[in-house]
Amino acid sequence: MLTHRHLRILCAGAISFALSTASLRADPTPAWLFTSGAVLQREQPIPVWGAADPGESITVTLATPAGKTVATAHAVADRQHAWRVRLPAMKAGGPFTLTIAGHKTRTLTDILIGDVWLCSGQSNMEWQLKALPNAAPAIATAAIPGLRLFTVTQASRLTPARIEREQTPYQAHWMASDSAAASEFSATAFYFGRQLHQDEHVPIGLINSSLGGTIIESWTPESELRHLPKISPLLTRFDSASAAFPAQFEAYRTALDQWYAIRQQAKPGDSIPPQPQPVWDPLPGGSGAEGLYNAMIAPLAPYGIRGVVWYQGESNAPEAGFYEPLLTGMIRSWRNTWRQPNLPFLIVQLPNLNESVQSRGDWAALREAQWRVVNRVPNTGLIVTIDIGGDLHPPDKLTVGQRLSRLARATVYQEKNVSFMGPVYHGMHVEGTTIRLHFTTHGTALVAKAAVLNGFVIAGADHRFVPATARIDGSDVIVSSPDVAAPVAVRYAWENNPSVTLYNDNDLPTMPFRTDDWALESVRR
Repeated sequence: MLTHRHLRILCAGAISFALSTASLRADPTPAWLFTSGAVLQREQPIPVWGAADPGESITVTLATPAGKTVATAHAVADRQHAWRVRLPAMKAGGPFTLTIAGHKTRTLTDILIGDVWLCSGQSNMEWQLKALPNAAPAIATAAIPGLRLFTVTQASRLTPARIEREQTPYQAHWMASDSAAASEFSATAFYFGRQLHQDEHVPIGLINSSLGGTIIESWTPESELRHLPKISPLLTRFDSASAAFPAQFEAYRTALDQWYAIRQQAKPGDSIPPQPQPVWDPLPGGSGAEGLYNAMIAPLAPYGIRGVVWYQGESNAPEAGFYEPLLTGMIRSWRNTWRQPNLPFLIVQLPNLNESVQSRGDWAALREAQWRVVNRVPNTGLIVTIDIGGDLHPPDKLTVGQRLSRLARATVYQEKNVSFMGPVYHGMHVEGTTIRLHFTTHGTALVAKAAVLNGFVIAGADHRFVPATARIDGSDVIVSSPDVAAPVAVRYAWENNPSVTLYNDNDLPTMPFRTDDWALESVRR
């Protein structure tokens, strides 16, 4: 168990921590996810839960606005004040009313049955629609009654929240999409949901649970992290930093007190030493392991969801060598939380970053880790975004949302003839002084989007990569360089900010790849 987490909390000032339990209310109350305007997941049993006096009988009823009962279920609150029912699975539709009746009755209105997607990650998921430079048309046309938005309050906790009994900090509510609501919502999630609603013709509910600058460890329960042997060096460093932190923090507080005393006693003209530098959380991201999972993920379960959209990795790129087991473990833990072993995960691969330095390939290595997870973990998918703009926060979230929607339609909704993937490398062989690369095009042809097919580098047995000349030959690419007489390996788009020139005829870019399995010296392991 990571120690001294109470001291970490004192230093993680960017996150609002809620550690107090609200006083229990006598009135029967649904959990905070259940508000008017909610979307409930179709074609799955619908869990509804909340709090009431111990022993109180609760009846939950779903009905038409005219009062015709569609489904009903009963429960009795336990000694912990908790109750839970499961309404039967239903087809998409609505609006309905949802009534929770005990000794008092509470009625929620404008309830829809459709598909609910949990959208999570760090700043590229958090980025609001209003912050994008060209979002005015989307905001102006955002009134979509069948699209509902819910933003989880940002918080971190030492232990998982029991949301049926706690009010703070969970003050969010479902909102029908309109200009005001959409402008404050995640741009990626909004564009994804808008496109999905247009294509699938069912109500779509989006739950945005994201926080900028956070590491994947913060979104994963510590029990899962401790069972990932491949990240043991990372955990060792975490534990070491955690053990050293209390003494460092106390030394900082003492130095700060002394500095304030010097400043208070100083006379005009006296020299005052610089203020001591604060001691920050020893873990990257500031929230430590599992804190965001406890506050912003675990409390959502078992609310019915169709799948997860995950847009994160920037903060883990400096240690990309750990990301594959971390992402695998996080997916497994969330599936366990929802008790859905096949819960779909749609993953956004890291975009291009505005540095074109091949020796600093940490983003390339993390992109590879994301792709390896998708290849090994069932019911996951990935979209490529290396062509949407060289910025830490690419402004083209429309393309991200549209590609995610394509991915969902093809893999989750099982629609045929939906293009969602660019060309993918699947093999090579050496032909004298050239290397022939084989691709699955996911279209009918490879396409060069520039006069010169850039982005390829080639190496011999000395592992020294040099820029390569490349040309398309059917569904293959032939690569060579006069400086490499006996080539053995090729890489494409293997940079933080790569040149992206190879697409398919569906205008989707080629997945970054390398043919070698050589150690990545620029990535700490």
